[in-house]
Amino acid sequence: ICNTVFDQAFLPVCLVALAVTAFRGNLPLAASLPYLAGSGSPYFSAVDRQTILGLNPSVTRSQLFKSELEGVTITNAVAGGTNVRVDIGEVTIANGTTITNTATGATNVITTNSNVSSIIMTGGTISGGTNSNVRLMNGDSFLMSGGTITGGTAANGGNIYVYNAASALNMYGGTISGGRGYNGGNIYSNAASVYLGKYALVENGYATIESDGGGGNIRTTGALTTYGVIRNGESRAFGGNLIVEGVDNTHTIAGGEIY
Repeated sequence: ICNTVFDQAFLPVCLVALAVTAFRGNLPLAASLPYLAGSGSPYFSAVDRQTILGLNPSVTRSQLFKSELEGVTITNAVAGGTNVRVDIGEVTIANGTTITNTATGATNVITTNSNVSSIIMTGGTISGGTNSNVRLMNGDSFLMSGGTITGGTAANGGNIYVYNAASALNMYGGTISGGRGYNGGNIYSNAASVYLGKYALVENGYATIESDGGGGNIRTTGALTTYGVIRNGESRAFGGNLIVEGVDNTHTIAGGEIY
């Protein structure tokens, strides 16, 4: 269906929608691709068409409206080779979903300064981003309870970069591993709060620069609370596992392990 119904430029978007529908299984929910009158920026095509996947008699008006909003939310951005861009609303990444992009300057998942965007990751894999795997911009949030984010690289936050204090990273479970960056090999937080629950694992990060950089696994200037495991980080400068900064912030190591 993705190859026959849609313009080739929208193939990634179509595949994401199909993955969402497959995950929902027999639940009375639908996934929508919102091209009722063709598509606009960044890809202009008059032949793209509206499609609703998973429609059945149990789908309600509110669920149909929600699927339409989700369809608008998921776009394939040109700049930087982004796989999933969240402009507004909520996107869930679930079991069986794989998002990967190793092109130069690529970010796999990004929010766009909307102050109302959120990403929920319950499973699946995000890997290989060369400008961070996940970038949270102004006021947006990322909640992770399962899955794996791995192998990202960037100047700051190889796997996850959190832009400012209005944003939030809450990791209740799952694994973030193998990130490389000047600051925060796996996670870099610029004044935003970071929470790691007891089932969270952050490991094998590497801070790659010899001077000023550091925090092989995590570097944060915001509040950090951790009950999870932070391990096997390496830095060419400071903080093999962790650097926490900011005199006005509260950092709580409430359990778990750091080694």
